[in-house]
Amino acid sequence: MLDLRAESSVRAAAELEKPNTIARLHRIAQWSTHSETDADDLVQDALERVLDPDDCPWVSSKMSFLTHMSYVMRNTWKNRLRKAMASELPDAGVTADEKTVSHEPPADEELGDRRRLGVWRMLGERLLARIAAKHPIAVAVFNLGAQGIDDAQEQATMLQCTIEEIYEAQRTLKRNANAVREEWEVEEERRMRDLRDKAATKRTEEDQ
Repeated sequence: MLDLRAESSVRAAAELEKPNTIARLHRIAQWSTHSETDADDLVQDALERVLDPDDCPWVSSKMSFLTHMSYVMRNTWKNRLRKAMASELPDAGVTADEKTVSHEPPADEELGDRRRLGVWRMLGERLLARIAAKHPIAVAVFNLGAQGIDDAQEQATMLQCTIEEIYEAQRTLKRNANAVREEWEVEEERRMRDLRDKAATKRTEEDQ
């Protein structure tokens, strides 16, 4: 339950009063949602969770408020997408936009956007897993970028490292991101080939 008098909520409220905090939260949210409207809703939902001492309060002094909020928003968005995907029972006519006069994007396009977001997040998780052991600064740079903090000098200041180390981290991220994407594309091509083979085998069996 929302409790603005709880110690964790008071600390969070103080952070919200700082300049640019709300703007940064919206940039973090937009990184996940790619939509201003969804970002607004996500920030609001995440704040309600953080201001609830029994849900996701900000209690760790080792983690900044923005970092904590980024984790809460990421988790909240994943849960929202998971529920949306689980409730998808598409009707062919509706997904083709034949049974509605709504001016919103067709349901199949929206579902495609959600799947793309899922792929991007999955690739990001693979990237972090790939570099975590040997490139901690690159991991930190990735996380700051996810929070909307993408200025190299600001990152260097926050991470207490040199600007050269930030640039090297960026090169590491780019190099490994390309490798992760190439590996995924090979996997996806193999998966699609297997699906086509199974479909062809099924048609052959039905024709016999």
